Amino acid sequence: MSCKLAIAALALSATGCHNLVITVEAPTDLNNERPVRMLVRAVERGEFSSESYQRVSDKVVSHDDSVLASKPIYPGLVATAEVAKPSGKSVAVYFFFMSPSPGGEWKTLLEAPLPYSARIQLGADTIRAVERLR
Repeated sequence: MSCKLAIAALALSATGCHNLVITVEAPTDLNNERPVRMLVRAVERGEFSSESYQRVSDKVVSHDDSVLASKPIYPGLVATAEVAKPSGKSVAVYFFFMSPSPGGEWKTLLEAPLPYSARIQLGADTIRAVERLR
């Protein structure tokens, strides 16, 4: 088992079914070799679709009740966040890159029913892949 999978398995085994474990894999060239902020929120699908980068980034500083977690993601490292699954809502995960890739993804939605865990692979300035794990 790879080190990254072992970390994810350990995090998953330590949680109950009411929590969601998000594992983020960051490349060494992430965000011009600088940390990127991850924000995790409980949202409705319609709200997620219409959110602008600026409006969501304001929540990094001024948290509201929708914010489940906020943490830095460092280049070349694996990070995890464990959050309570919100009742009746989806979970949105955002990454605030210094210069998001044109046409790239900076946010992703984990829709209900929520998985026990999710693995997100980042590129230098975009979300490369999202995997829902049961």
